[in-house]
Amino acid sequence: MVNGTLQVLADRHGVKIDARWTGACREWLVKNSDGVQLFKSTDYDLVVRRLESGEGLRVGSYPPNWWPR
Repeated sequence: MVNGTLQVLADRHGVKIDARWTGACREWLVKNSDGVQLFKSTDYDLVVRRLESGEGLRVGSYPPNWWPR
């Protein structure tokens, strides 16, 4: 079950979000329309931040340019 905020952000970018309980925490999996996993996280704020900015929502577009290599 995904809350309204995540659902609105996912619809805006045309991605799908699956949430699951791992037994210790909730994990969100963000997938594109083809079902390819783009990223997963247990940090709700990170998921919201990435969806708001559109960061990493294409296959191969993450890490961002400023990420240390």
